[in-house]
Amino acid sequence: MKDKVEQSFRKGLVNTNLLLAHAKLLTTNSNNSLEFLDKKYLPFYYHLGKYTDPISVIQVKPKLGLPALCFLQGCSTVESWVVVGNFDRFISANISQKTKLEFVEQSNRKYDMAFVSESFDKSDLDLLWSSLKDEGLLVADYINESTVFFEFGDIHSRDVIKFDTRYGVGLIQK
Repeated sequence: MKDKVEQSFRKGLVNTNLLLAHAKLLTTNSNNSLEFLDKKYLPFYYHLGKYTDPISVIQVKPKLGLPALCFLQGCSTVESWVVVGNFDRFISANISQKTKLEFVEQSNRKYDMAFVSESFDKSDLDLLWSSLKDEGLLVADYINESTVFFEFGDIHSRDVIKFDTRYGVGLIQK
């Protein structure tokens, strides 16, 4: 999977303006931010979506739902997306464009894939790991900013698959 995702991602045929043309943003100038314009950031999630096939997804710290929206445009198998945390109108508007969305304080269900972005810690990873089905995939953004994700992989005797994106994205299979 890693080779297919990287090869597709490197081609750069899909840009953020196309992926987020109907996204709800904080301001009209948001689409001029460096993050928005960076070809090595949000388009990655579209390419990851093309080569994975989860039915159920759980996420903490969803960052307006923009990575999720990009992912969902590449992945047609997701039937439900669960966000751990309080309702947010931007997240709701962006993710519910493509799939059923639910906000929860906690979940006892098992999911095929789990996402975390920005300022996560081991407790976020523990929560998501315990929510994953066997063979499920844990996806973390911003892994270049700390060693927490790599240490988590070591604790669970799992290899981290790292992608060279704006902030670094890592995957660990349960």
